[in-house]
Amino acid sequence: GNGILPTGNNPDKIQEIQKQVKLLFWNLRHHERTVTSTVVYAPVREDAVARSAVLYHQGHHDCVCKGIVRKCRPGCSGKYWDEKASGRGTGFTWWDLDNVTRYFHHLGHDVFI
Repeated sequence: GNGILPTGNNPDKIQEIQKQVKLLFWNLRHHERTVTSTVVYAPVREDAVARSAVLYHQGHHDCVCKGIVRKCRPGCSGKYWDEKASGRGTGFTWWDLDNVTRYFHHLGHDVFI
């Protein structure tokens, strides 16, 4: 490439996946190639932007979807967490595999994963 980073600060698409959780999509184009970057945004409050945010990269996990290990998507749980933990509402959802969002929210931060 030419060493220049994309400059767009508004996502190309926003998709709400559950209350107070949105997927933000940026289409990064260079010549004939397009890569879509997806970020999960979970604000601490629905009606305001926090004064601080945490950008968290949870690594590259697979999920368990109906008993099959595959790419993470809605309805799946983290590969390293059992269905019992997921069902109790303790986190470990397909978008927060390390269960960090509640902790960062408790500290007053919006979260980008």
